[in-house]
Amino acid sequence: MPHGWNMSRFLAVLGESPHRELLQEVFNVLIQELGRVVPDLGANTAGDATQLSGRVAEPSVAIAEAATGLPQPSGGRKEYTDDAGRVTKVVEWFGYKPHLLVDVKHEVALAYEVTDTKAGNGETLPALVTQAQANLPADRIQTLAYDKAADTNDVHAALSAAKIKPVIQNCSMWKEEHERMLPAHDGNSNIVYDEVGTLYCYD
Repeated sequence: MPHGWNMSRFLAVLGESPHRELLQEVFNVLIQELGRVVPDLGANTAGDATQLSGRVAEPSVAIAEAATGLPQPSGGRKEYTDDAGRVTKVVEWFGYKPHLLVDVKHEVALAYEVTDTKAGNGETLPALVTQAQANLPADRIQTLAYDKAADTNDVHAALSAAKIKPVIQNCSMWKEEHERMLPAHDGNSNIVYDEVGTLYCYD
């Protein structure tokens, strides 16, 4: 039975070149093969990120890792809020942030990226989409679901260019009011609209 340090050393070696690149290549080939034999793999996708604990490396090791482009562990914090904007839960960790793009029907990862904890979920999504598209037949991805972290102009532009329909929760920008008058109305109108564009007519 191997000791704990044997496993940690083995995992450390897997994270170095050329093993890291070879692992990515193995992953890509597996998804490409699955994409050929499963006709709807990747048609409907979803993305998200989670936390992965890590430890601080020795300074010399950290410098060498950073030089090769490896993310360094850092402190992460995620706040969950209710509809009123009140914080209901806080999750803190030290380590990394794995980002995944998965097939929602078959529950198979199609693309992944590991970053430090400071990378925004929406920031990594275009790269994940590009990776998944390279692993799947052309025009396979039809929809992509994500939370409001991906509700940015860059993400919507990237999905539009790829002809992928976004299923993304809208960020709430209207903090003080939930409905507004239609533009060019003088205040006597009984027609209003909300942030997502739904029209309402009040008697």
